[in-house]
Amino acid sequence: MTRRPHLAALGVALVLLLSLVGAGNAAGFGPSAIPVAPGKADDCSAATSVVPGSKTSVEYVIWCGPARGRFTLTLAPTKHSAPVRWGGSPRVDGPGAAGHPRCAPAGAERVCRVRKLGPVTIRGRFRVPAGACASKVEVQIKSGQGFLAGEGFWTQPWGCPGSKAPPPPSVARIVRFYLQEDLGPALTGDRAAVVAKAKVLRRAWIEGEPVERWSARAWGAPVDRADAEELALRLRSTEQAANAIPDWIHEHRLGSIYAGWYWGPEGTIYVGFTREAEKMLTRLKADVDFVAPSRVKLFATPPLYTETALEKLTEKVVEAVTGPDEAKYKIVEIGVDILANKVEVGARHAAATRRLLAERFGPDAPIEVVHRGEEELVLL
Repeated sequence: MTRRPHLAALGVALVLLLSLVGAGNAAGFGPSAIPVAPGKADDCSAATSVVPGSKTSVEYVIWCGPARGRFTLTLAPTKHSAPVRWGGSPRVDGPGAAGHPRCAPAGAERVCRVRKLGPVTIRGRFRVPAGACASKVEVQIKSGQGFLAGEGFWTQPWGCPGSKAPPPPSVARIVRFYLQEDLGPALTGDRAAVVAKAKVLRRAWIEGEPVERWSARAWGAPVDRADAEELALRLRSTEQAANAIPDWIHEHRLGSIYAGWYWGPEGTIYVGFTREAEKMLTRLKADVDFVAPSRVKLFATPPLYTETALEKLTEKVVEAVTGPDEAKYKIVEIGVDILANKVEVGARHAAATRRLLAERFGPDAPIEVVHRGEEELVLL
């Protein structure tokens, strides 16, 4: 998203769209999609299921992505769970296996320290003498300071009444994700290759491949190892840019020529300057140790307005559309469109809004009014 929303309230008629810098473009991504510090790993998702043919045994499985590092796996019966008898140490399989987990009881819980060098699948079992479905064991994946990080599991085991395994993701869903993210063959516009890859990924998910299983939880669609690493790189790069670029601009007092930054879905970081753009980009890349320096580029079209100027104009636009006639315009969103180097106003009554702003600011003002239907309204 290239739009930076204006956070002032405009009454009930104005609802703002928020963009989360550093969170990526995937809709509904999970907590383990965001990379953690080097040496730690939480790119894992978990599940439990009743062992086929058994009334008392439950299997837990952890599918982990390509990150290298350590995490803690905690199996914790809930307050109302039937007593649980833990089995032996879980088995670790996959190219990222790095020895056996170190497990120990901690009261009623079982805690395992895990180290991995890449994708792994971890499987273990426990028994519930009162019946597998009489238990509810929460599977927690933690990295760092004890906060929940990976995609844990908080319901009764699959196979119990009301708890069943999810169906395989559809090919169409995977294709949409790859096209949305400009990922893999989507970067070259080869839709047939995207469809072919989606079929392979769906099959890998069905077969229980760890990266595809985890990424389906983390991103909403399965991806392979290379694309998982690419998505992680994009997130790290965007998170870094969100802090490093504004800090550098502030440190060098360049607000008078700075037009903002934004990220492309393909992972490029774009920076804009109204003057001396090439020189400023060279200085910026010399001073900041970017995660992916080759992806830090200038705006394709040189900007005319600074970010500060557009933010000030946004404030004036807010004032212009606020008041007793507010209902005439049905404003849905307003903010700075970094890519277009304009203030963007989304309104259900676009024509009336366009006339008002042209009268107030002139026809050549950097303001773009776009129609937004009622179905596009996003509530905070």
